[in-house]
Amino acid sequence: MEKEIVTIFFLLGLVLNSAILIPQIVKVVKTKDSQGLSGVTFLGFCVLQFIVVLHAYFHHDVILMVGMFVAMFTTGLLVFLIMIYKP
Repeated sequence: MEKEIVTIFFLLGLVLNSAILIPQIVKVVKTKDSQGLSGVTFLGFCVLQFIVVLHAYFHHDVILMVGMFVAMFTTGLLVFLIMIYKP
């Protein structure tokens, strides 16, 4: 039972990790301005998320792999938008 509870909280954490950047993405798209956002920082997050995806792949942790891939996608999208709308 404890393992299932931890798995549920782990899944919720992965979903939150992926969703937390959505308001920032929406703001950048609406304002067409990325001033104040560091592309290097978010690119660093992408690299770290990619490393976690690789780790999860080699350890056959599908939940972690998919969760981090989705987080890497949202972070990568924000990096792309920062590059497009840089001041």
